[in-house]
Amino acid sequence: MFYAILSELGHSTISIADLNVGILRIYIDTIQNLPAVRNSTSLLNKKFSELAKLDIEKISSKTFKYNLRTISGFLNWVSYKGYDIDPKLKVILEGSLKNTLKEDRSKRVPFDNRS
Repeated sequence: MFYAILSELGHSTISIADLNVGILRIYIDTIQNLPAVRNSTSLLNKKFSELAKLDIEKISSKTFKYNLRTISGFLNWVSYKGYDIDPKLKVILEGSLKNTLKEDRSKRVPFDNRS
């Protein structure tokens, strides 16, 4: 998804050295606003930027955090391989992870053995 969003933004040939705070912020804002269900026929051919603007249920905080942790892991791997990356990228990811609201557990239906 990271590559697909960057490609849509015109950054399909971006190198690790070109990855910057602005691009990462756009990625974070985009995935945070994606719909929870993107595989319906009416949404399949839409761009990520169009999906992010829709006024429908957004992805869960768990999915959002999963995506951020995936990118964080990728940046750690890139750094381990010896590539120079902007240290601010990791700070932004960590900050976004910490500032993500937890799911509202009141929406969950408790287990009932009568069903």
